[in-house]
Amino acid sequence: MKGGAEAYFHGGMSPQELFIPVVVLSPKRVETGMTGEISWSLMPGSQKISTRLYSVQIVGKASSLFELVPPKVRLEVRNGAQAVSTPISASYGFDEATGDVQLKLAEQDSQAIEPDTITLVITDPQSKATVSIHLFDVVSGVELARLDKIEMAIAI
Repeated sequence: MKGGAEAYFHGGMSPQELFIPVVVLSPKRVETGMTGEISWSLMPGSQKISTRLYSVQIVGKASSLFELVPPKVRLEVRNGAQAVSTPISASYGFDEATGDVQLKLAEQDSQAIEPDTITLVITDPQSKATVSIHLFDVVSGVELARLDKIEMAIAI
């Protein structure tokens, strides 16, 4: 009220003031959607990680008739739950600031992803370890593909 000497009160508490989020849910696997409609294949440069540089080729093929939308992905080498690698380059679509890779459609086949080779540097080399390679969708954080039981033996 204009010129009033009394304290101002608004109409009550808003929903933002009443509700406090206590749980954050993240999907582990995609059941539907464009990234769930792609059959992924990871092809390592070698069966054993023996140097700090390691390359993996990503290949994707649509498994449905819907229009294929190539996702932005991130590739990691993991020892258990800990990431032990950092992406440093890719054949195309590499973002140096984030390490993410924007995939694209193949020129000859609109139902396939153009193969992309990503090079990783191993940041935490173990003298002997068994690691896994994980491909993640950057937007949703969902794991798209993985390779288990890759031997890592880097001579330090």
